[in-house]
Amino acid sequence: MKNALYWAAAVLGVMSTESVVGQFIAPEIPQTPLPNIRPTQQVEQIESAAGSTKEAEVMDQPVVQQRLPRFNKPESCAFSLDGRFLYVTNCASGEHGPGFTFGLLPEQGAISKLAVGSEGNLKVVDLRWAMGLTAPLGITVLPVPTDRFPAGSLFVNVGFYMQCDKDGTPVTDPRKWGTGVVILDGQSGELLGKIDCGPDGPVVKALGRPIFGLNGATFDKDGHFYAAEVGSPDGKTPPGVLRLSHHDLDALAQWSSASPATAPQPISGVAFTPFERGPNGLAYDETTDAIYFVTSDGPAPKGGAVYAIPRGAFPLDPNQPKLAPIVDGLGALDGLVFTPAGHILVSRAAGDLALIRSGQQPQSLELGSPPVKFRSPSDLKLQKLDDGSAIVVIPEQEAKSKQAWTQRISVLRLPAGW
Repeated sequence: MKNALYWAAAVLGVMSTESVVGQFIAPEIPQTPLPNIRPTQQVEQIESAAGSTKEAEVMDQPVVQQRLPRFNKPESCAFSLDGRFLYVTNCASGEHGPGFTFGLLPEQGAISKLAVGSEGNLKVVDLRWAMGLTAPLGITVLPVPTDRFPAGSLFVNVGFYMQCDKDGTPVTDPRKWGTGVVILDGQSGELLGKIDCGPDGPVVKALGRPIFGLNGATFDKDGHFYAAEVGSPDGKTPPGVLRLSHHDLDALAQWSSASPATAPQPISGVAFTPFERGPNGLAYDETTDAIYFVTSDGPAPKGGAVYAIPRGAFPLDPNQPKLAPIVDGLGALDGLVFTPAGHILVSRAAGDLALIRSGQQPQSLELGSPPVKFRSPSDLKLQKLDDGSAIVVIPEQEAKSKQAWTQRISVLRLPAGW
């Protein structure tokens, strides 16, 4: 079974047949051509490395409003609860050593903090706002406080298994990966706690199965945490979606920081739905009360798909029929958001965004002439603005680039009605 390998390669933008941490081969993932949506007008506001901008007339179609450089393999992002700030994970991936081994460098990841203006323009507060993280990928914001963690705390998935040192030597001991969920204060960046998902942690003990890497992350309206899990590279441990119940977040973090003799037990709020096609980006939709996710793999030549799990049905009953995709055949996907009008927008490894309207065929957004392309677009996020428009932030990871802190994020402006 190679689905876990497809996903693990695609989630970090490894689309070639080169080695993944010197052990696994990433097969080619076919990209599916889609019909285009061509905007009739185009306005662009591009921020240069020096911070200057250029701007044209207001328009009624989506436009790339900003492109900001100097990130380090940005993988995911999240807006603060009040929408005033954006947080971006820099996962520090790349090719290392004489053999050009692909991997994420331990303790070299970071989170960037940016301010969000009234028109949706972003301004860097601190590119290295939180440092010393290992493979930070998915990030989401706690909507409901616990006794220990205030609303607005950042939950960051760390410790993905594809790690190596600067010489290209793979980190193969799961106890050295640091797999888990780091919790940070959204204002100061202070470390508030960690939920250990390593071999000796409470999550693995509750599930009775190992965790190899957490990627996409989201909360539902009641503060239950969800994360995409990659599964083992040999396919023997399936990927799937992990849920940590809100009422157990404090206990999980306390367990992780306590000695075994004083750790609170038992912990009941850990659940998992295995899935043969590896989930990547996640999003919660309150209208349908469901957890949506995209996949980066699947039976060739179709590629990625979009699925939804009703919140009340989680974890899925293995005796029930398999979950059917909402849409399939989109090529490898990374992230998804819901637009204010209820459409789904997904990022594709092919370098574009696809719009999924209910009851219609997916279409690729053709932004500008010549069309704007994105470099390994990853886990995008949306924030609605006061005038009814919205911005979508698209991290462009370029996972295999040898240069750190040279990647960018892009900001797409959606007009009201989208």
